[in-house]
Amino acid sequence: MAEPNTLLLILLLIHVLADFSLPWKRWFSQASSGLHRARALTSYVGVAGLGYCAALALTANPLPWAALIALSLAVARAALHGLLPRPAPHPVRRFLLEQGVSLLAILGVWAAIEGAAAPWRAWLTELVSAPNLLIALAYLLVLRPTSSLIGAALAPWIKEIDKLGSLANAGALIGNLERVLILTFVLLQQWEAVGFLITAKSILRFNEIQGAKVRSLSEYVLLGTLLSFTLSIAVGLAVTRILGL
Repeated sequence: MAEPNTLLLILLLIHVLADFSLPWKRWFSQASSGLHRARALTSYVGVAGLGYCAALALTANPLPWAALIALSLAVARAALHGLLPRPAPHPVRRFLLEQGVSLLAILGVWAAIEGAAAPWRAWLTELVSAPNLLIALAYLLVLRPTSSLIGAALAPWIKEIDKLGSLANAGALIGNLERVLILTFVLLQQWEAVGFLITAKSILRFNEIQGAKVRSLSEYVLLGTLLSFTLSIAVGLAVTRILGL
């Protein structure tokens, strides 16, 4: 039998190739009837199922058992794609849900075949430790709670800001990304990267505000940016102090 990790890598390779190289998703989205959608899903099941079956059979698994597992993986993936609502209200969440469930199924099959459940349980036990939970809590804090706090702090001036031409929810997404990056840089003690991020955003915002020629917008953006950076750095420093980093 091949090395345990070899089977996992082969299964992941087949998943990526079948999921993103085949045109079955495009066929499904362009289908005009349920019959055409079924054909699109069937094409995926056929190709992915054969790939999974070959991988499992070649790694010394009995052919009937390999075929059953392969068909189950392929059908479950196709059913998940077909059952989720369209158009997706949150495309990123949909993508993460589909891929996350598929990867968990592949990991489950691999762990069951290779008897890798015990090492994974030990790894998960080490992962769920107090320092790691504290870091996870810090990332959660700089996302939704911090965003809500900044929104509440800026609420008195929101009516004075002209958001014409802005992308929907772009500001919130930018804020979440910058806070995650800042927290990561603080935990890694990469203060130069924090300074670079501040400089880069300042330049971009300056060009945007200069074009708008609105002082209220510049002050609003400055307040939001300073609050975002201050809270993220404060959370990062608190975590590093607690962990003794």
